[in-house]
Amino acid sequence: MSYRSYKVSTADMQDYYLPKKSSYDLMLGSINANGYGQIINNYNGPGDFSVNSYNVWDDAYGSMVVKTADLSVTYTEAQAGPALWGVDSNTGIQFLQGIISIEGLSKLKYCNSCQGRNGLPQPTITSFSNTFGYLQQMKTEYGVSEGYVFYDYDFPKNQNWYPSVMNPNSGRYVFKNYLGSNKLEEQVSTETGIPLQDITASIESAQPIKPPTITSSVIVNCCDGSTTYVIDGVYDPDTILFTPDVRPYQCYQVTKNTSDRADNFYTWEKFGGKCMDCTTTYGSCKGR
Repeated sequence: MSYRSYKVSTADMQDYYLPKKSSYDLMLGSINANGYGQIINNYNGPGDFSVNSYNVWDDAYGSMVVKTADLSVTYTEAQAGPALWGVDSNTGIQFLQGIISIEGLSKLKYCNSCQGRNGLPQPTITSFSNTFGYLQQMKTEYGVSEGYVFYDYDFPKNQNWYPSVMNPNSGRYVFKNYLGSNKLEEQVSTETGIPLQDITASIESAQPIKPPTITSSVIVNCCDGSTTYVIDGVYDPDTILFTPDVRPYQCYQVTKNTSDRADNFYTWEKFGGKCMDCTTTYGSCKGR
């Protein structure tokens, strides 16, 4: 059997998981109304992103809009560029459409199946939202500060988690399943086939969940499309980088950000164009 429990601290819940849940809930609402939603992030330095705004459906406008991070101001998509990002209206619209990038911003698009999706799939963000939503409900209901998530990895993904808290009246752990149904520890044991005492031991030895720290980027060679490295530093996906100190110059495209350790330590600089522009400029694909 493969199972594990994690402790969720009050600080992590308030600082990370509930804000992330709120963002995902906005995406889910927009997906259900109009097929997609987008989170625009400020890039503040390696591993440091903060929400700039949300591109979501708004029933009052009958269209997609852009809302500030605190949801206090709503702009039309045409207004967002000048109002929020220091660019003209058309540039802002093209940014939202995924045609161009704006320096200092990154964009994650969430949907069921749409062109340009680079955010997590809808079932994954639904599962995340429910997990920590149910856990917060239970902490409030039972008046406790500590919470847990028990995972049985033999169950299907997005159905393998049980938020849990200690019921101070009974001194027993109580749970919810992925459907939000209340479960006693004995019921979880019956459902999973894991002995009750093992579930208890797993929870009581649980370590805090530590949100991943994004510190590096995965890059792929512009010439062969297959050679990949992990490099230090967080660059926006699709950014083109080249090696100023290596001859012949090498051109690579950022595919995603990660918490993995770097395995390449060249000096990298941004190239202001696309892969083809970089390889044409530096001739780095010759001989391949």
